[in-house]
Amino acid sequence: MPNKTEIEVAHNEEENRQIALQSLYEQVVMDTKDIKRFLTFFRQATKRVEQLQDAYYEDFDDEIDAESDPEEVINDLLEEDPVFDITTEQQLLVQKLLLAVAKYLN
Repeated sequence: MPNKTEIEVAHNEEENRQIALQSLYEQVVMDTKDIKRFLTFFRQATKRVEQLQDAYYEDFDDEIDAESDPEEVINDLLEEDPVFDITTEQQLLVQKLLLAVAKYLN
């Protein structure tokens, strides 16, 4: 039969475990709220990048139509194209996000 000290130690360990689990649960609840906020942000960010691409590349198409050598315009823009660079960077980040989500779901 366990003595009083052993019972108290076991009781304290169980209390500590319950406190740790409660704390972890509360963190997961906060994480869930953060994920919901992220989804809202991500939808807004997606709309903004689509608007930027649509407007920018519409102007790009107009420049090609106005130029005598469309290949030269394309080469100039591809050499220094901040919209292409930032949208490509975003696409790479989203790919990393998708990999993280796939690992989570797996």
